This record gives sequence, C-alpha cells and structure tokens, in this order.
Amino acid sequence: MLDTPITEVEGLLGPDLIALGNRNLSSTAKVWKALARDEGLIDTLGLDANGKARVRSALGAQAQKESGSITGNRFLSHLPDLVVIGVIGSILLALLLAHYQRVGQSAKLVVAAAKPIAPFHVIDATDLEVRHAADLAAAKQATSLYIGRYPTAQVLAGAGLDSAKLSSGKRLTRELNGLRIFAVKIRSTALLAGVPPPFKLDLFLSPHTLEDRGWSRPFGVYVLDVKPEGDSLAAVVATTGEASTTLLSALLAGDLVAVGPIQ
Repeated sequence: MLDTPITEVEGLLGPDLIALGNRNLSSTAKVWKALARDEGLIDTLGLDANGKARVRSALGAQAQKESGSITGNRFLSHLPDLVVIGVIGSILLALLLAHYQRVGQSAKLVVAAAKPIAPFHVIDATDLEVRHAADLAAAKQATSLYIGRYPTAQVLAGAGLDSAKLSSGKRLTRELNGLRIFAVKIRSTALLAGVPPPFKLDLFLSPHTLEDRGWSRPFGVYVLDVKPEGDSLAAVVATTGEASTTLLSALLAGDLVAVGPIQ
C-alpha cells in the first residue's frame, strides 16, 4: 500500500498542512483511513471555503495518482493493494461529488447582457442571457424582472445586470422608438418628488422677458431620469425630433417648468 507523506502532496498550502497535522494526518494512508470513517472530515478541519476546496482537489488528485500507481504494477504481487484501490476510488468519488455539489450550490442564477445595451435602451428578451437557470421556466421568470426597463449607463456585453441600476417606474415597450433623447434642466418642483421614471408629462417654457412670450408653450415628453442639480433638476427626456428642435431652440428664452398631470 502506498503511503505518501502529506507534505509531499501537491497543491496543499501551509494552512492545509497545519490543519491536517493537528488531526495527526501526517500521511495519505492515515488520510484515506480517516476519510473512510468520516466522509465529512475535511469540513471539520477549520479551513475556510477556499481551503476546503483546495484540500479536496489536492487529495482527489493524489488519490487518483496512487490508485494509478497501484494498478500499473503486477496484479499478483500487489493483490492486497486491490482492496486499497477500492477504498481510494470510493474516497476519490466522494471528494469529487462533494466538490461538484458545492460548485453547483455556489453557481447562482445570473441575468446578463447578451450584447451591449445603450443608456435608455428599453430591454427586451433578445438583450438578455440567463446563466445557471434550473430550467426554462426559471429563466423566463428571471428575465421578466428586467424586460421593459432600461439602464442609465452603458452595459457591456456579458456583464451581469444590476436591478438597482435600472429604471424602476412603469415598464415600456416601444414608446421611445423614434424619439430623440437629450438632457435639459427643469425648475425644482415638488411635483416630481418620489415619482420614479419613466413617466410622461408636459414641460412648459416660462419666458425670461415679455419679448420671449412667443416661446411659451407646453412640450410633451417622457422623463427618463431626473436628479437634483443645484437649484434645478437635471433631467433626461425623450420627445419627437420636431418637438425637441423647438424645445432646444427655446431654452435661451426661458426656464422649463414641469406641469401635471404625470402619466
């Protein structure tokens, strides 16, 4: 029977050797016997998750090496070792099963971008990929949390989506198709407090002078994002190309004021 000093097992680090030494497991023969008595031995060594995984991997590789070494020798001269092969094989299988079980438990379902997602692009199913889903129903349930929402910053292909960084208001489908998206400043108002974008309302131009009264008119927009900025609100809005041209031309003539109702 092969009996390798534990210090010669490849892949074990100092903390692993100390933990095994504290249990008087100074050789592989002692480790195999201890594991045969207690398959959960490695979990009791006081190592962290990485340490446990490292010990399982190193011992698994060593078990495979020793079983291969035994079977590579002559059958009759090593007949007693055939029993050892069975023990080591069982231990190796248990180590591998424990490892893959933990990998499976740690692999959490992830919804990621299947392709780059631009800011304020309304997400649909073709933008998403699901990793580690148990089945199709679980994948559909996961993607339903993201469809109809949009990010406010670029999302790279393959990046996991963070629900906290997506719009939290009403879900959209094709409402923004063909609209121009741009940033404006709005007078601070309690009207928008606590209302999560996106939502639809009118922006009214309040002229600076009597001469600018001709610019006074409402502009219907979708508000996609809004943040305080000094005495004003910085907003990202979407509207038709024609309306956006007029609105942007009028900005020097007055201030934009949000008027209800919010839709």
